[in-house]
Amino acid sequence: MGGKQTSGLRKRGGIWNIEKQVLGRKLFESTGTSDLEAVELMLACRIEEVRQAQVFGARPKRLFREAATRYLEESMHLATIDK
Repeated sequence: MGGKQTSGLRKRGGIWNIEKQVLGRKLFESTGTSDLEAVELMLACRIEEVRQAQVFGARPKRLFREAATRYLEESMHLATIDK
């Protein structure tokens, strides 16, 4: 007997993805894992982050390294980025 699957989770190629709308904000990201229990915890954390931001105006803490990595990943197609 299978347990009830959490709404907003989809399995693609063995990896769980979050696809959910919370308080008017869309969450769409790969979890990078096939462990359903871990993914459900990740989703709960993301929902709480959105709720904190929406209700209290709290902003998540970010590391410079995370921001720089994201910028480089999103900008690799630009000619101004040295490869």
